[in-house]
Amino acid sequence: SRPPGGVIDAQVPQLQQQRHLQRQRLALALASLLRGLAVLMSRPAAALLCPVLCVTHLQRAAEWATALDQPQRARGLLQLGGAFKLEAMWRWISASRRDPSFAQANPRFHPRLHAQYTIAMQQLHSVLEVKHKPLLQWRGPQPPDVEIHSLCHYPSGGALEGQSRNTLTLPALSVPNHKAYAAKHGHRYVLHERLPKPELEPQFNKINVVAEALGKPGTAQWILFIDCDAFFTNFSTSVADVFETYGASSKKTQFLVAEDPGGINTGVFLIRNSAWSKEFLGRVDRNGFRMAWDQSMFLWEMLGPELFDEHDVFRGDFALKPEVVLVHQAHLNAFVPPASHDWQAYEWQRGDFICHFAGCPFREPECEMMIMQAAQSAADEWIVNASLQ
Repeated sequence: SRPPGGVIDAQVPQLQQQRHLQRQRLALALASLLRGLAVLMSRPAAALLCPVLCVTHLQRAAEWATALDQPQRARGLLQLGGAFKLEAMWRWISASRRDPSFAQANPRFHPRLHAQYTIAMQQLHSVLEVKHKPLLQWRGPQPPDVEIHSLCHYPSGGALEGQSRNTLTLPALSVPNHKAYAAKHGHRYVLHERLPKPELEPQFNKINVVAEALGKPGTAQWILFIDCDAFFTNFSTSVADVFETYGASSKKTQFLVAEDPGGINTGVFLIRNSAWSKEFLGRVDRNGFRMAWDQSMFLWEMLGPELFDEHDVFRGDFALKPEVVLVHQAHLNAFVPPASHDWQAYEWQRGDFICHFAGCPFREPECEMMIMQAAQSAADEWIVNASLQ
């Protein structure tokens, strides 16, 4: 038999109090875990001694944040954890190649952890991602002053290692594309071929390339950095349209970058010429977490240290710095296969602003063909666009 209604009504406040106490305990536990993680993450060399351990701790913190209705904090923790997971996977691959007995004993990389991480990241991304919406046209009296910078470093005179099918090089395809877009929209184009830090790979040098540009007199109000393997594919889209769509005309906005399920990709980004940006790039350059190339360094400085603030747990969900604006990939940095498939990210479609061949080396025949097709398509689009002026 059912208990009288009065009995149930009397139990409701007690149940609510128990739930409140459980949430308090969980918040205290999360705050304690974040405090420990903050100490660990302040010592990159120590954190990288066992990246899988960092992954499991960040995953647990994300689960607790989700239970506390803090999905943005959970997502940020998983995104940073994803960089540690990538480092752990590389170590597993290297060990498997060196030692057949290790490969036999460990045929797969932590399958349960990998599956759980992938599912959680996709679920959070589907809820929190920047929604794809039509680009708005710039409505201001005068568009912002923008320079376009690219880094194409090929010391062998442009010949790429392993290239055999033709004499074209990647810069020979992408640099004219960048120049044409810049000329159409009245932007200054700056091509960098020297590495400020030659001991580092080119992707890490973009930080110094942009920082040096921001430090020079006469540099524009904004810099759009675009990788050598990225192409402008819609010449009717202006950078000002991106600013208008994402409210970046506000003086508070300093840095725009496209997001993907795993975090961000810095193959293309916009950064304001300001004291904030110079200080931000300085922190990125000094960051010791280089597991996912420069992406993890940028992401870390975008999220931390507030993400690990134990006191912030009791104030509510995490929020990005107001100076940082996330952009949909279609409007700044759309991927092509295999990256779009491997990372379960947005895939470039005709009409998108920029197509980026991340994870698709030009020396591979299939990628070479796609890049050449993209370059030709962009050139045709530019010709049509110019004829309509």
